[in-house]
Amino acid sequence: MTDPEYDVCLSFADEQRAYVDEVARLLRQNKIKVFYDRYEQVNLWGKDLYEHLDSVYREQARYCIIFASEQYAEKVWTSHERKSAQSRALIENAEYILPTRFDDTEIPGLRPTVGYIDLRTTTPEQLAKMFEEKLTGSQSATPEALAPANYSLAPVSDIEQAALLSLRPTAWEYILFAGVISRGKIKLQPKLRDHRIRYARRVRKISDKVEAVDYMADRMDGALGIAEDFMKIFSVEAQEWAFGPRGEPGNSDNIIHLGNRFTDSYEDFLDWSADLRGTSVDDELKELYELGARFMDQPIQQVGDFIDFYVSQLADVTAKAASEEGEVGVQIDFVLSIDEAVSGQYATERERIMRSLGFQ
Repeated sequence: MTDPEYDVCLSFADEQRAYVDEVARLLRQNKIKVFYDRYEQVNLWGKDLYEHLDSVYREQARYCIIFASEQYAEKVWTSHERKSAQSRALIENAEYILPTRFDDTEIPGLRPTVGYIDLRTTTPEQLAKMFEEKLTGSQSATPEALAPANYSLAPVSDIEQAALLSLRPTAWEYILFAGVISRGKIKLQPKLRDHRIRYARRVRKISDKVEAVDYMADRMDGALGIAEDFMKIFSVEAQEWAFGPRGEPGNSDNIIHLGNRFTDSYEDFLDWSADLRGTSVDDELKELYELGARFMDQPIQQVGDFIDFYVSQLADVTAKAASEEGEVGVQIDFVLSIDEAVSGQYATERERIMRSLGFQ
């Protein structure tokens, strides 16, 4: 295609329009010819859109950026645009489709082995700059340049982590760990939302009151075990095993393993609470079970806050490492605790239940 009408066409779901609108504005500002529906309203007026959009996405652009998301996979028109673009890519066997992702939703025909840009850690400004480099063949478009500017704070995608490990800048070990735990938090968003609205699917029914009280006691013992396992991640032995002794490099496989165990424990906290909420018991015990489930509110909040704070502190560490000589560090304190008010209410309710059952 020697003289395409557009340098790039944008295919996206309307739910992500705010992000795409900014990308389109920046591309247009840089004199890049972009097909974006809001810029084409007069041109599209009266046309057979099915036929015209097929021509645009199959014939009239040099590149097509697909903004993949859960909503993108569900829309009829985005499916039409994608199929037209894929038809062009199949015929030319060239880098025509440039995928980006708002989430990990599988898009038909979009292979997981094709490199993509993760929009969860990429700003519209960064994406517009990367496309400009792609279009012009800029030599700065190396893995380091193509990674979002803040990828070093939380490289959540496999591509970003691979780029980080190929470059291994100062403090790469902690940057990698931040990426692993950030990706874990992203994947746990559905469970986090369920927890915040106190929603849980029914998993069992315990009709006998004594049996229900005993089950609650067992779960409380289990909660202590989850907390103890979680804190093992912060032991000196575990930290040195992953990040290396002072002055020595870390082990990337061990860091990834430690980060995965961190998010596994995070998920265990969520599952523990959901298990209690998903247990059907006699009305007299419902308040006890709800108070028990709320034991995890504070630990879950603390773990989520720790991830965000950890990433934010790395910004200072990497900046100082680039400008100062010698060791640069930061102390991050982490405390796992239970809300005392919830604990007190639970103890009071449990005592009432035990008296009603004749145990006290």
